[in-house]
Parts: sequence; C-alpha cells; structure tokens
Amino acid sequence: MYLVGLSLIIFGAQRALRFPEYKPAVFEKLVYEGPDATQIVADGEDVYLLKENGNIHRILQNGLPLVDPGIQTQQFAAAGGAIYILKKTGNVWAHQPQRHRPPDQRDFQIIDEGTGSPQIVVTGDTLYVLKANGNIWRSVIAPSTTGNYIGTINNVLIKVDDGENTKQITSSGSILYILKEGGNIWKYAPTPGKTFEEIYSDGDLPVAENPGRNRGFVA
Repeated sequence: MYLVGLSLIIFGAQRALRFPEYKPAVFEKLVYEGPDATQIVADGEDVYLLKENGNIHRILQNGLPLVDPGIQTQQFAAAGGAIYILKKTGNVWAHQPQRHRPPDQRDFQIIDEGTGSPQIVVTGDTLYVLKANGNIWRSVIAPSTTGNYIGTINNVLIKVDDGENTKQITSSGSILYILKEGGNIWKYAPTPGKTFEEIYSDGDLPVAENPGRNRGFVA
C-alpha cells in the first residue's frame, strides 16, 4: 500500500508539471473610492463617472478630471466620442471633448429643451429620447466635414414612435428595442421604411415558431 500511495503521489506531481492548472490572469485596480458614485459609462477606452452631486468626471490613471460641473443629472450615456446628459428637468445636453469636436462647435449643446424625459439611450451616432407620454424621439450627429472630428451635434429631434405606454428602451447595434407597459416588446430598425416589428407579446407563440410576424406599430 505504501508503494502504491507513493506511486500515485509521484504520478500526480509529474502530471502537474507536464499539465499545469490553467489560472487566467486577473488584473484589478481601484480607480475610484467613494460612496457618491451613482453611474459609470464606458465609450471605447474612455470611462466616465457620475457623482451624486450631478458632476461627471473622466476616469484616468493619474486623476479624475471634471467633464461636466453641472448638477441635477439624472442619467448619462456615451458613444462615438460624445456624452449625452439627461437632467432631472427633462432637458438633454450633449458634450464633445475638445479632441473630438470641430473647432467652431461649443463643448456643451442642448439637444432637447423639453421636459418629461425619463430615459435616454445612445448607439453609435444616434441618440434616442423616451418621453413620459411614451413617445420616442431621435437625434443623429451630422457627418464631419472637417479633419478627423466625429461630426457636428445638432438639436434636431425626429419622432420615431408616437405610441404610448412605453416602459423602457434599450439598443443593440443600430436596433432599438421597446418594452411596453403591457409586456409587449417591439423592435425598431432605423431604415427608410421605419418599420416596427413586434417580437414578443404575452400569449404569443415563441418567435422561432412564429416566423415572419411583422406588423405596423400600435400603441
């Protein structure tokens, strides 16, 4: 028995040397310490932090520079080098860091002066604004004509959904998904036809068993 046990130990040691256990490297670094952080957003390599006082900071290895000294920020989002800021008043602002914006463009611009905006979603160069009445509007950054800048932010909002009872919106790529209060889920693709497709409805067959189901949008 002693020899058998010794043989197993030697075999296990040899196997460990030949086939070492895979341990993925994990890198952790504390970038901010404080109880006042309410939201973080990443845009490529840029990471931003929203504090309880409404200020927005950019997180760097050697500091936390202030991006937006404003207050009353409810939510913010970032994509394509631009930051979109939803205030508790319902106003929506856009900010482009100096390295991204054309020389003649202000760093902060108001996109929506309206009120009653509970949520914003941004994907690429498109901003979607959900209104309290359930309507959804969008704004698109105009293509850049100067150097390597990302483009010009404009305050032109276009209504894409005049339906009501919208609970939440989210996006993946260029597709916008719309959750209604009743639980139905719709998909919107920003194509010339502006078609809406219902992809889930309470009591429906699963989507895979109900192909080609494409309807016009209803509230």
